[in-house]
Amino acid sequence: QRGVGELEILVEPEGDLYDRQWGFTNINAEAAWDLTVGAPDVIVAIIDTGVDVGHSEFLGKMFVDGYDATGEGMPDVDLNGHGTHVAGIAADDGRTGRVGGVAWDSPIMPVRVMNSAGEILTEYLIDALEYLALYAAVFEQRIVANMSLGGRGYSYALKDAIDLAISQGVVVIAAAGNEYNRSIAYPAAYNGVVSVAASTPRNERADFSSTGWWNSVAAPGERILSAYPDGYAYASGTSMAAPFVSGAAA
Repeated sequence: QRGVGELEILVEPEGDLYDRQWGFTNINAEAAWDLTVGAPDVIVAIIDTGVDVGHSEFLGKMFVDGYDATGEGMPDVDLNGHGTHVAGIAADDGRTGRVGGVAWDSPIMPVRVMNSAGEILTEYLIDALEYLALYAAVFEQRIVANMSLGGRGYSYALKDAIDLAISQGVVVIAAAGNEYNRSIAYPAAYNGVVSVAASTPRNERADFSSTGWWNSVAAPGERILSAYPDGYAYASGTSMAAPFVSGAAA
């Protein structure tokens, strides 16, 4: 998994925290919000460690039933915190709470792919993508799937699952990786996947960000503030950049 490169937890910060979220300015989010803040019929699926749906930041936020690809039956639990942070960036409702996300009115679907032992297995990712493909087909639902994770190994089975999801209209967005160089990573480098590198407040490449011909776009990924279990946290990584793009897509 491409995880958090830097983590600073703020358990009980004071006041409104929106002014600390520099990424919205850099992607011109406020101008976009004058046109749309997302829509209830476009789901943002967070394929990650889970999402803490009971977090106080998410009060009033629309969720759809989650899915636990690990088989543990805990789709709405996040034992790591990574998925909660990512979900907040992509689609937290900016009208309430102390921070905001990009797609305020798009529902979040937690798709848990990290088990209680802290493992993310390829079979979990395949199951998650096949589930989203089926969900999109049965319910005729538009879905943006955020995958802030990855690794070096190529899997034909995972590529097939991604192709299946894309064939059903699912937009698949993935983090490029945090290898400080041109190291290729999957699922970001699969054809059809939107690969997201990380940028700084100056709109320059973040030094940790993997880059290469397979990158589709860059987005804010340095010291990004979002919800985190029991509070809020700053985190850095392409994991944080990808949900900016997922929210924009939604």
